[in-house]
Amino acid sequence: GDKKAVSPDGHKPRVAIIVDDIGQHKEPIDRLLKLEGPLTFAILPNLPYSKYAAEKAHARGWDVILHLPMEPMESSGYSGEDAGEDALLVGQSKEAILARLDRNLSSFPYIEGVNNHMGSKFMENDELMDLVLERINSKGLYFVDSMTTAKSVGYKKAAGMGMKAVKRDVFLDLSSKGPDYVKSQLKKLVEISGKKGSAVGICLPYNATIEALTEYMPVMEGEVDLSNASDVLSGGKEVSGR
Repeated sequence: GDKKAVSPDGHKPRVAIIVDDIGQHKEPIDRLLKLEGPLTFAILPNLPYSKYAAEKAHARGWDVILHLPMEPMESSGYSGEDAGEDALLVGQSKEAILARLDRNLSSFPYIEGVNNHMGSKFMENDELMDLVLERINSKGLYFVDSMTTAKSVGYKKAAGMGMKAVKRDVFLDLSSKGPDYVKSQLKKLVEISGKKGSAVGICLPYNATIEALTEYMPVMEGEVDLSNASDVLSGGKEVSGR
């Protein structure tokens, strides 16, 4: 429908778009930084352009979050190795998991939150998610559950701890799809935000995605408030406008 999406209290709904897997290549980072924004950069640790991306996004007032590699399920088509050498694995000792988490959190500056990279196996593990979320919370960071598995306990646990947290509503792209698919997913994201008051989309720095964002973000601006991930969190302390 062409009706403007207005949330129940009459304000424009908020939409946050998180770009995952940032840090490997410079060119998509620079293309994304040319957009009006804001976009939230979910940056993988210890890659050639991790620090660069964090510094540039932060300078624009965009949120920087750690894209935390975690072990996927075998059935996801990925292995623990695919998640990378920095990944948190279910078989590691608690000390090893926390040491790896801390190392990832210190691999680039300006981190305000964390979301999971892969992790369909790890995110279903109650005990280990308690451990990891407590450490993230102790550093004053928020948590975005990417919902790579329907059985993820991440958001529920974070909310239960009183952490500022949110979960992903829409995956915006697939590597095989062109800009039109991404635009249709962005429309879906706007519709969801109209119903809920806010919505979170996650995408990857594919060419088709950047094209779609370039074209469609100005359209979305008429209908929603494009926001940082920190502006759509629930729970925790009231997030003050900055």
